[in-house]
This record gives sequence, C-alpha cells and structure tokens, in this order.
Amino acid sequence: MDKYVSLLTGCQVRLYAYIYSLTGNAEQARETLQETNHRLWEIRDQYDESREFLPWAFAVSYNEVRTARKNVQRDRLVFHDEETLHVIADAQVEWNARFDERSLALETCFGRLSIEQREMVEKYYTGMSSVKSIAEAMNRSANAVAVTLHRIRQTLADCVRKAIV
Repeated sequence: MDKYVSLLTGCQVRLYAYIYSLTGNAEQARETLQETNHRLWEIRDQYDESREFLPWAFAVSYNEVRTARKNVQRDRLVFHDEETLHVIADAQVEWNARFDERSLALETCFGRLSIEQREMVEKYYTGMSSVKSIAEAMNRSANAVAVTLHRIRQTLADCVRKAIV
C-alpha cells in the first residue's frame, strides 16, 4: 500500500502535465486530475507491480479526459474528434517516457558545472535568491549575473541535447 501511495503521489506533476496537454484548460486539468486520482485509488488492486506505474496511470487519466470531454463538448477549444485526442495523448506518453532520460542527463550535466555555477543556479531556480541578491552577494552587477545564468542554461541545454541523441 505504501509503495502505491508513493507511486501515485510521485507522478502528480507529470499526470497533470499529461492531462493539461489533452485538455488545454488548467481548471479542467485540475478537476480531471482529481477524478483520475480518485479512479486510480479505486482500482489500486488492479495495478500490476511488474509493470511501470506511469503508463498505467496515463491510460486511466486518458479515459478520465474522455469522460470530462463529454461534459464540455460545447467549448471552442475542445478537440471534438477522437483521433486528434489520441495523437496528442501518444505524443505526451512518448515525451514522458523520455523524461527520465532527460532528467538523468541534466543531473549529469549539472554535476559538470563549477561549484560557483551550481550554487548560482540552485539559489536562483529554487527561488531562494533573485538575480539582484545573487549579484550583491557576489559583488557583481545584476546584468553580469543574468548573462552568466543565461550562459549556464545554454551550456546545460547543449549538454543535455548531446547526451540524449
């Protein structure tokens, strides 16, 4: 039971992103995620632990999206044909399948940065510090820190691209 709870709670961001990609509506995606979580809990005993959890959860959420679509068919931004929804769903499943590969590559590339660069990125992207406060702490201009962060992002992006090719 604890493992199932961990699997379910650990995939919430990815499930939401998947559902949002199918609905195009943040509120509908949140509601559908709740329905998906409810459904996943109801059928928890049907989960086969020898298989990956996320693809199974995606399949359940896909069906929940289809159910939700029936309730909002009048909206302009709803994909009315099943084929379009299926194409988007398949693309998202493929993207998520490569998510772990990209995350591992990013972790490896991040480890190659200097200690100063890693600290700067961590402070900025965890929301602990603004560009201005990082600049003050480093005795640099805010513009110089912003340029450095941009270069670090480019370096990481290039490194990840090379790693997953």
